[in-house]
Amino acid sequence: SWELCHPEPQSRTGCSPRVPRVALIALVSALVLAAPVYYATGNPVLSHNMLLLATFILSGYGVWLLVRDLTGSGWAGFVAGAAFALSFYRLNHLPHQTLINTQWMPLLLIASYKLLWTGRWKWAWALSVLFVLQALSGHYLAFYSAMLLALFFVFYAVVERKVISWRLVGQVASSGAVAALLMAPVVVPYVLLQGDYQFTRNLFEVERFSN
Repeated sequence: SWELCHPEPQSRTGCSPRVPRVALIALVSALVLAAPVYYATGNPVLSHNMLLLATFILSGYGVWLLVRDLTGSGWAGFVAGAAFALSFYRLNHLPHQTLINTQWMPLLLIASYKLLWTGRWKWAWALSVLFVLQALSGHYLAFYSAMLLALFFVFYAVVERKVISWRLVGQVASSGAVAALLMAPVVVPYVLLQGDYQFTRNLFEVERFSN
């Protein structure tokens, strides 16, 4: 807990971003979803449980929207949404809000497809905002989302080269730059702390905790 490290500078940054002051930034999307319940009831347990339920509903709904757009079938979207919302990964991380708040990830893919299909700047800015919301749901999800988007655009650059243009490259780069600027107030303190204390994991630890 960060209290054990006080008054060491950045002691709050050295722990999971679920403690009060850090959570105001690092779990902003979760706070937005949980805040109405908390302010209406003052019950943190109820707020947590409602947020947990909301992640299932919104994750499934997001995949339903994505698959319906791709296939034109609402039933295909329903099956895919249920499979994602109730996937083993999500059920295995029920106690971990920083891992189960995956509801922005399907919307990231929707914005990516819309940007690819239409080339409109509004989808580039939507991509920025959605990535920030997903990344600030937990640092693990930030890496997952970055890899997802990288694979998405690399795939289309290799398989469907005709849809890739310098305009699209500029839009994606601009979207990434805006997202980086929005996340900088959170990311920079963590990077500095990691460098100061040389926080690293060896390959054995990476393999051990990768499940």
